[in-house]
Amino acid sequence: MIKKKDAYRSYPLRKSLIINNREIKEVIISSHYEEKHSDYLNDEIILQLVKQLDNKRFETEEQKDNWEYFSYSPLFYQKKIYKLVWCFESKSSFLGIRTCYRYKEYEKNK
Repeated sequence: MIKKKDAYRSYPLRKSLIINNREIKEVIISSHYEEKHSDYLNDEIILQLVKQLDNKRFETEEQKDNWEYFSYSPLFYQKKIYKLVWCFESKSSFLGIRTCYRYKEYEKNK
């Protein structure tokens, strides 16, 4: 089976975010999440979740070439809990969303 190539959509931010002491002016969202999560998730929800990262610091989970990878949960939107996976490229001012999904296991334990 041939894997569908991800599409990317760019969203310039009206107000910059600061994440890990880095100014973020743009969010780029991969279409990867749509394959399994499009019934409850869209770019607008992801952008609302990204705003919750503002003025916070996160530990790098993986570093590969010029890229740093992160994930974080719980993030909340309309009383639902989500997990967000993103990356930074060194010296860039954008945040790349790799995927996002509802964190239903966490909700069950609450």
